[in-house]
Amino acid sequence: MLSRDVRAVTGFIVGLWVLALIIASAAVVGTVGVLPFVVLPRGRRERRAMRGARAWAWTALKILRCRVQRHGTMDLPDDQGALIFANHRSWLDPILLMHETRSNGLSKSEIFWLPVIGVYGWISGAVFFNRRSKEQRTRAREEVIWLAERGHRLQVFPEGTRNRGPVSRERVYLRLAMDAYTHGIPVVPCCIVNSERILPPDELGAFPGHEVQLHILPALWPKDFDNPREFGDAAWSAVVQRWTEATECPERESNPHAP
Repeated sequence: MLSRDVRAVTGFIVGLWVLALIIASAAVVGTVGVLPFVVLPRGRRERRAMRGARAWAWTALKILRCRVQRHGTMDLPDDQGALIFANHRSWLDPILLMHETRSNGLSKSEIFWLPVIGVYGWISGAVFFNRRSKEQRTRAREEVIWLAERGHRLQVFPEGTRNRGPVSRERVYLRLAMDAYTHGIPVVPCCIVNSERILPPDELGAFPGHEVQLHILPALWPKDFDNPREFGDAAWSAVVQRWTEATECPERESNPHAP
């Protein structure tokens, strides 16, 4: 086993190399598959540009040698907009969800300034906002709902930031789920396990080659719930429950006959 210092240095060097490759791939794939759609208005271009965005996400996953073990599939029509509700473990999560659920993210404004990735992310449907500004938060929520009503899928991480501990029901932001309830938009709960092994939240480095689990749970529809709070609680509770099942009994994931 590598010592902590050797691991940190190795991870940092690999991380720089991986970042360069990911940005380079975004420049190539995005210029061909995303940039041409910038001439279309917001609300119409996203689904077309998403094809190029997903191609880039696939390339990034390959660069990181991420082995995805997916459980479940999207049970929505291709033209149905939705919110993708997921726990947040790593910078890998938005890339993974982009490829597997055809979605883009609600993200802090700093990400917009990443070379190539930020601009092409915005073209393909990402919503950026300053988390310290109440006006920006309100504008972002309205834009997410507006895009979802037009058939786009947006990733939402109710924990607000990358979580280093267990997934729980405490200190989560469910306002967007309640907005979705008001506008009749479905929410798809997703649970991500082990993405922090590749891109840890507390280390400046990358550690390719690990397996990551993605659990896509059945979509929840507002019509099946009595009020917005119940809808939001149900969406997040589904993520927490799946996380608990996957992490307390990991052997069940690879062997369904295990006790």
